[in-house]
Amino acid sequence: MQPVRDPEGIEIEYLAWSASLNGHRVLEIGCGDGRLICRYAGDALLVAGVDPDKEKLAEIPGKGPQSFATPLILAQAQAEDLPFADKAFETVLLGWSL
Repeated sequence: MQPVRDPEGIEIEYLAWSASLNGHRVLEIGCGDGRLICRYAGDALLVAGVDPDKEKLAEIPGKGPQSFATPLILAQAQAEDLPFADKAFETVLLGWSL
């Protein structure tokens, strides 16, 4: 049985309260199938998602309600070996990755 994530529908509200996304370059480590990316991408300047599971990453393009008007970078990678330069992002998320 799949867990129900964010049944109250407040995840993005709390995310915005705890981390700035508006106009920021955002990196989500462990983005999986992009469930969370699809919910905040419209507020960010750029979104990058990394996950070790390439099949999950392949599910993301075309999934967002705004068809990702925000630039989207996806990379198969581990959190310990990110393919980005230091200080490339203002905000880094580890949603359900811990």
